[in-house]
Amino acid sequence: MYYITKFTLLILFATLFILSGCSDDSTLRPRDFSSAPPPVSIEGITPTELSNGVRIYTVEPGKVDEDGNCLITPLTQLDRALMKFTIWNNNGEGNIVDSSYEDGFTEALSVNIRNASIGGTSIITGPYFSRMVAGMCEGEFRATKVPPTLANRPDTVRYDIFVERILD
Repeated sequence: MYYITKFTLLILFATLFILSGCSDDSTLRPRDFSSAPPPVSIEGITPTELSNGVRIYTVEPGKVDEDGNCLITPLTQLDRALMKFTIWNNNGEGNIVDSSYEDGFTEALSVNIRNASIGGTSIITGPYFSRMVAGMCEGEFRATKVPPTLANRPDTVRYDIFVERILD
């Protein structure tokens, strides 16, 4: 009888422990990108095309001198930067894949350029990300288009990226 009671209590505590982990705040909840701005207009901007087919549209050049050179050292593939970004499917016409504007958050995030991560968590990008942002100046805003073959997706992926500050 003593063993049955002990076993029953063990089962009861295990059940309560498992159920305490269940809540309405599930990690499977839909992501909220409602505070993300719409894709910026790139109409009339001539893109720079990288050798891998990525097209870069400089919407705002950022902090540059009269010759267009960055006032401080431009972003490199080894840096971290405070950035805001949004990534869309379907050339900017589709759903948002990832964004720094998640759940109402509107502040710039610290992004490690080398491995495209925020606090150790990878943002959805490909091996082209560091090349896409290399050379950006503080205050620069770029829109980029990644072709389907490079993005491993059925359509072109659109990025809007703003570098608020280069950290190191």
